Amino acid sequence: MQEETWMSTPPPYSVGSKICLHGLLNQDINGKEGTVIGSAVNNRIGIHLQGDNRRVSIRILNLRYQEGPGKNRRTLCYVVDKAQAEIELFQYRITGTD
Repeated sequence: MQEETWMSTPPPYSVGSKICLHGLLNQDINGKEGTVIGSAVNNRIGIHLQGDNRRVSIRILNLRYQEGPGKNRRTLCYVVDKAQAEIELFQYRITGTD
């Protein structure tokens, strides 16, 4: 069995990626599909909701690719590692220590 290399995949969400929102407390948009319209900043990313003329900023962990679960597993690993690196960098900038 060939092992997946999660970290060698490109960044998970790029402009134009088709996604589905999940795990949101706001049930009005939970489950909606949309398109990524911007880069990730502070673990959030801009989404244009399909069928609406509405743009929202959503936490990356509340997104899934529309294409299926295989990509989501790699995405989650990548996102968690990236988020941890951003947190460590932010802590360093504030305190000057790890």
